[in-house]
Amino acid sequence: MNKIEKYLPKDSKQKYAVAVLLGLYILNKTGRYIYWNYRNSQLEARAKAFADEKHNRRHEFIKVENESDFLDLDVSQLREKLLYGEVTSEQLVHIFANRSYTIGRRLGLTAEECFDEAIEEARKKDKEREEAMRNEKDHLLPLLHGIPIAIKDMLQQKGKRTTVGTQFMMDNISEEDGAIVKVLKQQGAIILQITL
Repeated sequence: MNKIEKYLPKDSKQKYAVAVLLGLYILNKTGRYIYWNYRNSQLEARAKAFADEKHNRRHEFIKVENESDFLDLDVSQLREKLLYGEVTSEQLVHIFANRSYTIGRRLGLTAEECFDEAIEEARKKDKEREEAMRNEKDHLLPLLHGIPIAIKDMLQQKGKRTTVGTQFMMDNISEEDGAIVKVLKQQGAIILQITL
């Protein structure tokens, strides 16, 4: 005790002031600890509710003949198949969405699924491609026109969560598309899902 006393002030008013400051410091730290525990428990509950909602959502996908043939193709080959009419964008979305739905969910790889929006967008892309082919302007279509893609959870997409894989950013819903997503959409890509 003698070692501690030599560092403490000799005056009783100063000892009282040190004790009050120490008490306020401890109260502050305790308050922050309680607040963050409460906040984290709220975030965990919302994250669990969001994940449960996603896993309880059911989707039906059309079965595409020879779908395994399309799974191993790269983007240029998919574009070729689209331009030659061997497959439609809607069929590609169904193929890749079904794969994501069955395997991606089981492995916990998806942050958000945009399957319904992707199917609607694919139908629009198919109509655009048909019109371009009818007018012999299919060579003017953007490079990724009608090709479904997945984007990472760190890229901002309007109306979707951008959590960067962290629970505390659960409320971070983007108000507009980020630069990369804008470029992908300008090139005609169809965003199928957001992955972790």
